[in-house]
Amino acid sequence: MNRHQSNKMNMYRVVNAVLGQHQKTIDAIPPFSDTVTKFRDSLKVIFLRDNKYRCITAGATVENDDAFYNVADRLVQLANSISAFGRKTGNEQLKVECRISPSELRHYRKVELERRGALIGELAQIHAADIAAYGITEETIETFRKALETLRHRSDTQKQKIADSKAAWELLYNAFAVTDDILKKELDMFMELMKLNDIEFHNQYQAARMIIDHGGRTVKNDTMGNTETTAGIPSTESIAEPAIA
Repeated sequence: MNRHQSNKMNMYRVVNAVLGQHQKTIDAIPPFSDTVTKFRDSLKVIFLRDNKYRCITAGATVENDDAFYNVADRLVQLANSISAFGRKTGNEQLKVECRISPSELRHYRKVELERRGALIGELAQIHAADIAAYGITEETIETFRKALETLRHRSDTQKQKIADSKAAWELLYNAFAVTDDILKKELDMFMELMKLNDIEFHNQYQAARMIIDHGGRTVKNDTMGNTETTAGIPSTESIAEPAIA
């Protein structure tokens, strides 16, 4: 969720808690009860879709970071061995082209690391016998080659990860839209009917319908046009997420 959605989710939680405090009143009106159930079901969908979105984005980030740093660490070892060989033999090209520091690699984008890795890998193959004295074995070179292939594979699958992430985000966005529709077109209507029968319930609901921006001091009314404070309604800290069946 982004910040706006998180703030809106807090409003949903407070609304849900207010409804829970007046469950007997709600149960006495079957259509009202059905709408409240629909609202709570929509919250479960939001939680499920948010979890899926976070798993996709977090998983992609971890995989890419692991592959990147695996290549970077091995690249420094290979490159500096070739540079040392170039310095020893007076080969200025090898000395300069293969001199790499870990701090330099931190500023690389993935495509730059792949390009530099391909060059160093080729030079390592060519000078394999020469850099053996620096602790670089054929196995070291092969391990680096496989790490570079893994990084390239991550690049190939990144487009799919982005597509999956976008699709998951759209599902989450749509889930919020569905919940908003239930509130605005159904629950708000029932609560207006409560105005004459249970003014305390009505006022608590209206206060709960305000979206509080926890990133600043602004308090925004969602739809109902009232200016009541949130006094008398539960805090978001005391409200648990709906149980998912």
